[in-house]
Amino acid sequence: MFRLNKDLYNNCSVNVLNIPPDIEQKIIYQLSPFIIYQDGESENKIILNKADFDSTFLFNNDLIINYSNELYLLMALRQSIREFLYNSYLNDSYIKMHCSAVEKDNKVYVFMGGNCTGKTSTALGLCKYCGYSLINGDLSLIKEKQLIGWSTSIGTREYTTKKLGIPDSPDPKYNNLNWLWQEDYRRLGYIFSSGGIIDKIIFVNYDFNSVYEVFNKIDNDKKLELLNKNIHFDEICKKSYWNVNQDKNMPVIDEKNDIMNVSAFDYVSNGLDEKNIKKLSRHLEEIK
Repeated sequence: MFRLNKDLYNNCSVNVLNIPPDIEQKIIYQLSPFIIYQDGESENKIILNKADFDSTFLFNNDLIINYSNELYLLMALRQSIREFLYNSYLNDSYIKMHCSAVEKDNKVYVFMGGNCTGKTSTALGLCKYCGYSLINGDLSLIKEKQLIGWSTSIGTREYTTKKLGIPDSPDPKYNNLNWLWQEDYRRLGYIFSSGGIIDKIIFVNYDFNSVYEVFNKIDNDKKLELLNKNIHFDEICKKSYWNVNQDKNMPVIDEKNDIMNVSAFDYVSNGLDEKNIKKLSRHLEEIK
C-alpha cells in the first residue's frame, strides 16, 4: 500500500496488486519520502497485468494497467499513484495547478506557464543558487493562498541539465526529459518543502534572444485568465498529457478567490545564469 506521509498530508492510500518485486523497489525509491510504502489495505486499487500492449483504464473503480515493458509500467504506475493521492484533495476545495513551486522564509513562490517555458528550470535555479526549497516541479494543489505538493519526479531538458550540472539519469529518457528523483537531488544538496502560503505568482518565459530580464506586473483580469488556463484535471487515461478540454463543470478560480490578492508578474529571462537567478530572487523578495 502506498500512502501520503500522514505527518504532512491526509491519509489517502492506494493498493497496487501484482507488482513485480524489482518494480516495487524502484517505485518506493521514486516516490519517497512524501509518498511512503507500508502494509495495509485501501479502497483504491491499481491492478497490474503483463500483456502484449500498453494501456491504462478504469474498470469498476479499479485502475487497470496493462504493460508490455518496464518503462511504460514505471511511468504509468508512479503517475497513477500520484493521481489517486492528488484526487483525494479535490473534494476539499483544492484546485490542481500546472506549476512549479519553491519556498523560502515561509513564503511560497509559484511559477506558471506552458511547456518548455522554464518553470522547473527557474525553480531548480533558485534552489541551487539562492537557497530555496523545492516543493514541486510540475503540479501543485492550491486552496485560496495555501499550496501543497510533493515532487516525486523532476524532469529537466538538455539545456537545464547542463547549465545546472545535473547528472544524467540511469534510466531511458521519457518525453526527451532527464528524470531524476528526490533522493538523487538530495545527494546534490537540494532541499525540499511540502508547501505553505503563496507570496508571489510568476508567469515565466525563457527568451534567449532577449537582451535583458523583464519583470512586468500583471493586472487582475490577466491573472485570472492565466490562472484558469493552468488548472489541471485528471491525468488517468488521458491520451494527451497536458491538453485537457475544460468545460463548465470543471473548477475555476474567480475574482473573489483569495489568491487574486497575491502579487503576480511576467518574468522574461535570456538564460539560467546564476546572475539572472539571483536578480529574480531579489525581485521576489523586494516586490510588493
